[in-house]
Amino acid sequence: FRENPDIVWEVIKKNLPKPQTKAEKGLIALADKEPSATAADILKALEKISAEKRKKLMEELATVSKIEKAEKSKHEIPKITAKTTHTEFLNIPFDNRLPAITKPPIYSEDVKAGTQITLNFDYDGDGKQDKSELYRKTTAGQILPENVMVVKANNTEYTRKNIKGEFFDENGRRLTIHHNTQLLISEFWTDKKVADKKKQNKKRVQEFVKKHTHVNEAVVKEAIARGIDPNLALLAFSVKSTSPQSLEDAFTEFDRVAGRTGLSRQRSKDGKHSADLSWLVLKSFHSNQKAEEYMEEYGFDLSQIQSVIKKNKILNLSFGIEPALANGPITKEEKDKLYSYFISKRAYADNLVKCYVFFVNNGFTKAQSLGIVANIYHESLGDPLAHPKQYGRNENALGIVQMHPDRRKASGYGKTLTSQLNAVMKEFKSSEGNAYKEVKKASTAREAAAAFCTYYERPGDKEGQSIKRGALADKLVSVIGVPTFNKDHLFYPEDFKKQTRNKLLSNELITRTAFLNDTPYVMKIISGGQEGKRRIGSPRHDHGNAADVQFVHRETRKPLDFTKPKDRKIVQSILHKMVENGISGIGAGVKYMGPSTVHIGGSIQNKFGTTVETWGPSKTSADTPKWLLAAVKPDFKGVNIYNA
Repeated sequence: FRENPDIVWEVIKKNLPKPQTKAEKGLIALADKEPSATAADILKALEKISAEKRKKLMEELATVSKIEKAEKSKHEIPKITAKTTHTEFLNIPFDNRLPAITKPPIYSEDVKAGTQITLNFDYDGDGKQDKSELYRKTTAGQILPENVMVVKANNTEYTRKNIKGEFFDENGRRLTIHHNTQLLISEFWTDKKVADKKKQNKKRVQEFVKKHTHVNEAVVKEAIARGIDPNLALLAFSVKSTSPQSLEDAFTEFDRVAGRTGLSRQRSKDGKHSADLSWLVLKSFHSNQKAEEYMEEYGFDLSQIQSVIKKNKILNLSFGIEPALANGPITKEEKDKLYSYFISKRAYADNLVKCYVFFVNNGFTKAQSLGIVANIYHESLGDPLAHPKQYGRNENALGIVQMHPDRRKASGYGKTLTSQLNAVMKEFKSSEGNAYKEVKKASTAREAAAAFCTYYERPGDKEGQSIKRGALADKLVSVIGVPTFNKDHLFYPEDFKKQTRNKLLSNELITRTAFLNDTPYVMKIISGGQEGKRRIGSPRHDHGNAADVQFVHRETRKPLDFTKPKDRKIVQSILHKMVENGISGIGAGVKYMGPSTVHIGGSIQNKFGTTVETWGPSKTSADTPKWLLAAVKPDFKGVNIYNA
């Protein structure tokens, strides 16, 4: 009414052309009231007319309002650029996301069964795909309306499990979207069907919350809307922020894990997801130790947990491939680094790591193998079912090296990664022998990438593509060749379980010390969290919010000694950074816990980010070592801990 009063009066007068009762006449009279009637005046007058006429009026006004909002939204398409972050994109109202990445814009309210959608990631209008963070992270589930239940891409159907979340094919592979990806809406639910499903979901949420006290209802609601067991979701990421954007991002990562591995999201009779999927999901959000605890809490026994961990190690985060591909003269650290890099690039990371292992096992040097992998990344992102149209090409090619039909038939190039890798080797030993010789000549990854591109892939722009793929090959060398550090920035020694305070650290403490990931040092946990009857001393260690730690060099495993000037400067610099990150309780001293052990954590009330408290051997601030007092001051000038 405030935005467009004329339409409101038009609807009222149309439905009451000849007011009969005193109440109806009073409502019409408000149109000429001085001063002008308010929305509250109209609502009060509506209460006095007959229920039948009031219902009809309100329904028509609601329809008008919906039309007005839809029309208005068409003029509020957010401006997307290559610099728009994924978080900023998730802040956009859901219905405005699809028109933001389609040209001409396709509005959510115009989508129906049979609608063809072509995605456009050329935000700046220069004719080129913008490979930004937004491009890498945006998913089909984040842009397609909740009414869309089945979508077809490249002759494959992908289905949603509920009214939210990602789309999966019959083999559990997630639909990935790219520039110029073409989507056909195959099944579209009516608004009524969606509303009915929401009612069912709401009832399930209420039943769950009633049965389980003190749970994060926002997580439960989102999990049920996506067909995910809320018990697993709560364990995986209930500690994360409960803002709609952060939850959407977290649940999308859940679906990414399922899609990468092809593991079924189906649940057993008791409602649980499989042990394989549960482990990978929990490990994506927690340390290995915490994931093991949560697996047990989720309901798996120790034998099941040990089995899935063993399987995970054998296959190196990759299920469903022959173990032989995961062996060879390559360290686990190399594979983990490559995997992490390709995950950040929104590629089929596990497949690309397998490709690297495969070519090393088949006689290529590591540098040559990385050069080949750089080409596979540019051809298909490592997807054995990749179709050229996904990448803006119109060729009839397929898979990791985009092989054409005639060559596929001759080499036995099928639709699995293994068959395609074997086909490449078969061609190397026969029809593509020249390409094989050129790649084998290469002494660097860049040379190998250029040779594979020029002699095996043979794109139109050989020179340009060789440069681009060679640059990626160099990057991959730096990924596995430059010293980087373990994924976890802390570890628990073998005798940790024997300690009185033997509980794992809280997620908050882990997060606030995670900057150590990028340094040469890790935290050795001497004493951790405490609970219940095993509690001793101050409550600082309660719930894992404090720990006694040593800062240990990653390679030598030698702890820093703060009685030595050089080591002390590094310890001071680490503690200074921790204070900046909200650590608010620090204690140290040779006569307290020795020359290497430091207490870190929250305040006495288990709070972080407050004024920092320090102490020494007598556990009072009065005897805090001078070097520690200096370290926690805002103006402390330390050393560069990232290269220390």
